[in-house]
Amino acid sequence: MVASELMPGSVFAGHLIERRLGSGGMGTVYLAKHPTLPMRVALKVVGADRDDPEYAALFRREARLAAGLDHPNIVDVKDFGEEDGRLWMSMRYVPGGDLAALIRAHRSGVEPGRAVRIVTEAARALDYAHEHHVVHRDVKPANIFVTPGDGGADRVLVGDFGIARRTDPAATQTETGVRAFTESYAPPEQRTGGRVDRRADVYALAVTCYELLTGRLPAAMIADREPLPESVGAVLAKATKDDPDERYESCGELAAALAGAVRAEPKRGFGTRGRVAAAAGVAVALVGAAVFLSVRADSGSGALSEPTGAAGVSPRCYFTTEAPSGAGYHVVLPTTNDGGRRCILSYVDSHPGGPNAQRAAPIEGVRALQDALRRCYQRELSDADGFYGTATGLAVLYAQDLHGIDKDGVFGPQTSGAMRWPRYRDAGGEFESCVAVGPP
Repeated sequence: MVASELMPGSVFAGHLIERRLGSGGMGTVYLAKHPTLPMRVALKVVGADRDDPEYAALFRREARLAAGLDHPNIVDVKDFGEEDGRLWMSMRYVPGGDLAALIRAHRSGVEPGRAVRIVTEAARALDYAHEHHVVHRDVKPANIFVTPGDGGADRVLVGDFGIARRTDPAATQTETGVRAFTESYAPPEQRTGGRVDRRADVYALAVTCYELLTGRLPAAMIADREPLPESVGAVLAKATKDDPDERYESCGELAAALAGAVRAEPKRGFGTRGRVAAAAGVAVALVGAAVFLSVRADSGSGALSEPTGAAGVSPRCYFTTEAPSGAGYHVVLPTTNDGGRRCILSYVDSHPGGPNAQRAAPIEGVRALQDALRRCYQRELSDADGFYGTATGLAVLYAQDLHGIDKDGVFGPQTSGAMRWPRYRDAGGEFESCVAVGPP
């Protein structure tokens, strides 16, 4: 049996493995030495236990599509094949990192001129793909790479065409029935299973641009309001219209409009003062909610590690339950100690027993919530694992806004019922997809 993880120093399909770079929806990626060329490559490998034929078809299609695209702003495929029953693909290694890492390093947004240059380079790659009848369908910061170029300028490359689709009349649409996308960046027609064309990539690139400029995703539909100057907000609002016919016709058209808007704005138009004030206001709201909940849950109980209600049942989601989700799958949900989902989590649970209590062990219910926020909503959380800090509260606010429910940053039954949760295989525990489970 082939080990699921390739170890440094091992050889796979002739490639000498140096280290693991990361994992994504289409496999695990390793830094490796090419078998014959004096170069390092990013080697993507499908897990040995992944025998889903639709998944394998999606992987092979990614390799074929990407291998047919030859552009300086697209991560090129060197080779692909199968080894010991495992599909693999070797690609150009981009040493710099992706835009997701760049955004994490610039919490208030990158310099506008740099953001425009990055979007313009990515637009060139996407327009080239569209000219060759390929729509990416998963444009997001994690799939756009930045590496130092000549003179220190950013060199931008678009990669991971794992769910790309051909749009020419001769292309088959029956290679796989898999529907996959990253919800935060997908336009309405893609989320509802409608027809998708190049304008879906225009939408996703605009959301990515917003995140580059502000350091965060838009809470809902982009509007021309602070923290962006009006002219820049108007460009992104047009690019993210619900109706594809009202968007820009190409990514290059979006990039050109953005460049013009940024040039017309004084630098002070991109100030962070309003963003800091808004973030501070949210933090105050979270702390205020925590104080109220602390009094309600802990009144008369001292510094209990787990406040309890009638009959010894906790009103807080300190536990988890594995709930069936179709044959062979399950989801992990935050619950009370009797398995009920009518419970809450809030800022007070960064310190069980109250905000002044001694820091205790991580809370399993918070861990399950954080797992859902990371996997299903692509939230980057700086809070410690199992502790409901400000970052977790802000991520809950994001999910609440996305689902159109009461926005208070407190996780409760309404949020639990509206959210999507990671679904895992019973055998092996691998993450499979995100699903809604409905109200408790």
